[in-house]
Amino acid sequence: MKKIISILLFIVLCLYFCGCNNTANDCEHHWEYDYDGTITCSTDGTVFYKCIKCNQIKEEFESAYGCYDYDDNGYCDECNKKYNNYTNDVAYISNRSIHYENTTKEFIFLFSLLDAYENELKINAVVDFRIENNNEIVYSSTKNIYPNDYGTWSNVYGKSWIAASIHIPISQIKEGATDSGIFYYKVYTDTANFDEFSLSIYGNLPKKDLTNNCSLKLPSLPIEIRDDSLGNSMPIKITQIDYYFEESYSGNVELVITIAGQRRDRGMLDDDNISYHCNVGYKLFDEDGYIVASGEFWTPQLAPGEKFKNVTERFFGLTPGKYTLTLIDVV
Repeated sequence: MKKIISILLFIVLCLYFCGCNNTANDCEHHWEYDYDGTITCSTDGTVFYKCIKCNQIKEEFESAYGCYDYDDNGYCDECNKKYNNYTNDVAYISNRSIHYENTTKEFIFLFSLLDAYENELKINAVVDFRIENNNEIVYSSTKNIYPNDYGTWSNVYGKSWIAASIHIPISQIKEGATDSGIFYYKVYTDTANFDEFSLSIYGNLPKKDLTNNCSLKLPSLPIEIRDDSLGNSMPIKITQIDYYFEESYSGNVELVITIAGQRRDRGMLDDDNISYHCNVGYKLFDEDGYIVASGEFWTPQLAPGEKFKNVTERFFGLTPGKYTLTLIDVV
């Protein structure tokens, strides 16, 4: 008898604490969401709940649960309506940059369009842009931007953003005076018309060999000039002139001229083999006949009959072109 009573007591306690005797009428229900009925993100409707104890289903009418945008594209993932404060009215242009991508041999221009709430937009736009190299336009174009031209970009600091991209193959850029330049761009949308902005490009632009456009006309050799700077009119014979042009960082060229020759004999006042520095005068003319430089080559100390070589003058900041060298007496 005691055993039977113990069993009955155990069953009663179980039913009491479980709160359910497997019949829906007596269950102390614990409802949890089961599935949607007619409710959507933007319309009111029915929702179904299920008791986790007795499995009873109930239907309730509820308000719309609201739009959601998990992929952060500005539109509801369910109904595709504009999400939250997103609009198509552009207020700002942001995240502007241009960089060179060595693997694909191209420049990539990035920019973001934001609304008044600083939400990133993926909308149609038009971009006029050009690249100038030393004040010469080496590339210009207009590109229509569509939503699929936008992508997610990131930097080494872990920041990511949505930006439109314009790709400019280096093969389409004209050679310029330097390897650097300025990128100018102007962005239009249906609701915005931004001013023209610019970004600097440091390196990687196609560059001309400026020395191909340079030449130097030399005097006929040998030529004899006289140095009368000391009053003794020393005769100097120039037997060789070498030169070369090289590019400078500014887009101009540098001219290097080297002469060789001989102090022929004594000057008018010499009575022995005294050595003197000799001066060889010069003038450098551009192709329009203007003097761009003048001065003197200064030789080592020379006694009568001694030869010299590797006497050099350098001319900086020259515009690529044709030049003429003349040698003159020094008085």
